[in-house]
Amino acid sequence: MRKLITQRRWKDYLRRRQFSESCQRTRVKPPYRAPKRRQAYRNLRVPIEFSFIHNAEVMNEFLQTLRFYAKTSHIALDLEDVIEITPEAIAALVATISPSSMPDTNIRGNLPFDPDAKRILLESGFFDHVRSITELPKGHIGKIKERKSKRVEPKTAWELIECGTTQAFGVKKRSPSTRAAYTTLIELMGNTHNHAAKKGK
Repeated sequence: MRKLITQRRWKDYLRRRQFSESCQRTRVKPPYRAPKRRQAYRNLRVPIEFSFIHNAEVMNEFLQTLRFYAKTSHIALDLEDVIEITPEAIAALVATISPSSMPDTNIRGNLPFDPDAKRILLESGFFDHVRSITELPKGHIGKIKERKSKRVEPKTAWELIECGTTQAFGVKKRSPSTRAAYTTLIELMGNTHNHAAKKGK
């Protein structure tokens, strides 16, 4: 009986080993694929009306195209023909091309010919994130600066709202929607200090 059990175990072992070797022989290795090399700069024309407020559909399509080409190419943003720029579109573009979103893609760009569009772009600090093909004028680059405080500042909240409404509508406006934005900003300031700040700061 003992000899019989030993023989069965030996046969089972041989059967399993034969099956394993058969699988090893029939397994096909995937073909070697060399890593894709990122292509040279692809010139991408920015929409003339660079605004989600007035040109949302075209802006969405532009950002999708930008993400698609950034997978294989570096990007040169052509802003020469832009005649209108609004802050929310600049913020969306900065978020799209940030190193965390496009770690392997270099981004560069030029300036609009339109003086108002150029001024808004320069003062927004946008060129802290991209390299200009042309030399930037001195004096008023990146006027929007970070302001640090340990308190909730109602005056600063209204300044932000007035700046946003002026850029969006051409005039300072106060309405139920701006009051809701004010309440949200005050809440964000308080939450940032209470929950995001380091202890003792």
